[in-house]
Amino acid sequence: MKPLAANDTARRAIGGLVAVAGTWWLFALLLPAGSFPVGWDPWWNLHVARTIAESGFPDAVPQAGWTQLGRDYADRQWLFHLVLAAVGGRDLGPQHVPALCATFAVALVVTVLLCARRLVGARHAVAPVLLLWGLSSTALFRATALRDMLLAVLPLLVLVTRLAVAPARPRRADHGWLFAAGLVFTLAHGAVVLPLALAVVACLGRRLDGLAFAPRLLASLCLGVAVGAVARPNPLGSLELLWTLNVFLPWSAANGDLPIQPSEFAALPLGQLLRGSWPLFGLCCAVVAATVRRRRGFAVALPAAALTLGAVFGARLLELAVPFTVLAALVALGERPQRAAWRLEALGAVAAAGLGWLAASVAQPSLDANRFVALADVARELRQRARPGDVVFVTDWGVTSPLSFLTRDVPLRFTGVTDPVLMLREDPAAFAAWWQVRSAADPQAAATMRRTFGARFAVVGFADHVAGRPVGETAVRVWQSAGELERSGTAVRSQDFPSPPLHRALEPGFRLYQFGR
Repeated sequence: MKPLAANDTARRAIGGLVAVAGTWWLFALLLPAGSFPVGWDPWWNLHVARTIAESGFPDAVPQAGWTQLGRDYADRQWLFHLVLAAVGGRDLGPQHVPALCATFAVALVVTVLLCARRLVGARHAVAPVLLLWGLSSTALFRATALRDMLLAVLPLLVLVTRLAVAPARPRRADHGWLFAAGLVFTLAHGAVVLPLALAVVACLGRRLDGLAFAPRLLASLCLGVAVGAVARPNPLGSLELLWTLNVFLPWSAANGDLPIQPSEFAALPLGQLLRGSWPLFGLCCAVVAATVRRRRGFAVALPAAALTLGAVFGARLLELAVPFTVLAALVALGERPQRAAWRLEALGAVAAAGLGWLAASVAQPSLDANRFVALADVARELRQRARPGDVVFVTDWGVTSPLSFLTRDVPLRFTGVTDPVLMLREDPAAFAAWWQVRSAADPQAAATMRRTFGARFAVVGFADHVAGRPVGETAVRVWQSAGELERSGTAVRSQDFPSPPLHRALEPGFRLYQFGR
């Protein structure tokens, strides 16, 4: 038996190295050193984390404007920001993004492997964990952005794993793991309902596996979530923020009070979803079929199936559906005789090479196009013209994040930050006025910027419009109203910042307005 054990250990060690090396290689190609973060939100994470590194937890963040965060700062992803601040310190910036994203990706690979080992012992195949980066282009894209879910997904995997292996009469250690999972997730992410919902689905899977529902384990998880909600700076502000995100946001979205559909609740067109994620749906169906055939493993397969199905209705669930589906697949593989184990690891090595080729030939041009370099020029101009405390009206709240970071030496106040629901909750009248401008429904848009918000500057994208309306409609309406404002006696200065040709497919460019002297 010893030679077999040694052979198995060597196989798992080599497979693990292949998985880690393949992940590093892929992310090195996707995020070359010096590249900008993908999307808008990572800039806000950099801004807040660097603020914490420079001066500690802030009482308020002036850039957050007409939101709770500008009045009384609370951090929905405090632990994530602490990690970023510890890594980059006072010099934290875009240059740290590639290494941070790659490190979180490796941590996800290792966590999935450890969870699979806990579920099925040493017999699972290691290298197929590289499926993490091939099942969904959307999930891979989001993994290259510096988002809090990169950290928060780890305790969720541990949570489901512990629920799956806990005996009919859970031990003290099981309660400890559930408490810790709830605590860490809540400190790292604001969606506190997510671990609770996932745990209920896993417990339903336990019942199908012939185990008790384990309500006491759910109680330990709830306790961890409750402690995580208050065990942070400004606990009362944190509770207010969590209420906004977990109760007020879905309620407002369901009632139609929030005209901008939050991305958490937005669904991709079915054709686009299938083109980018068909391997995920295929593997999930295979895993569910294998689970039903074996009549066990539901505690892992059911959460994977629920997340994959949920991704049809909310695209953000893809970044959770992929690791949970891969974990369920590893469990299914681990329960089968591994007569061709080395072939599986060799297949993993080939998969790593294929992923590298994919990143170099397809993904890299796509990610490079997300580097909205025109905003860096806008920020440079604002730093030269603006005074600390000036209000900058933005028609797309997303641009607040990069502009906040890039103008941090001249603190400005913006009309939107991270999520429009924060403005709706804090100042409904201001949100209504902002939305009228954003939706091109205000014929005196520039005057509203000055009168209602006291804006000295405005940043408007050339193509700004709302869904279902002509491209650039908002930009044209603001331009027309700026002319009227100037004819009424207010000095108006504008400057265009077109994007380089490579970037224009996603964002043609921006116009910076200055009202008055």
